[in-house]
Amino acid sequence: MTGRRAISLAISAVCVAGGALIAATGLAGPDKISFPEGFEKGVLYAVVDRHDTKQYRELYSTPEAVKAVREGKPIPHGTVLTVVQYGAKSDDKGVPVRDAKGRFVKGDLLGYRVMAKRKGLGTE
Repeated sequence: MTGRRAISLAISAVCVAGGALIAATGLAGPDKISFPEGFEKGVLYAVVDRHDTKQYRELYSTPEAVKAVREGKPIPHGTVLTVVQYGAKSDDKGVPVRDAKGRFVKGDLLGYRVMAKRKGLGTE
């Protein structure tokens, strides 16, 4: 497994665990997590094709978070993870179009998801 793939899997696992934690405790509103301006200048650490929803997703984080995961350390408090969701472009039969590498082709922007790690976040 390549280093980049291992990092992607490790951070994706954190995202899944974090998503489960958020789902279990409730969703945080804009008073808890603010939209991370300039997130796209961070590290694009994974691109995911979601076959179940026909989506193309880009996952961004900070260089510090990626470095921590790479070194086997916890993701630092203050880290924000951003998932940008796009519909996959589809052919006339509704089948997602794939690029030369077999990945979905990015279509229209559908939305954003933001997760943050901060001391005390979600305790109330």
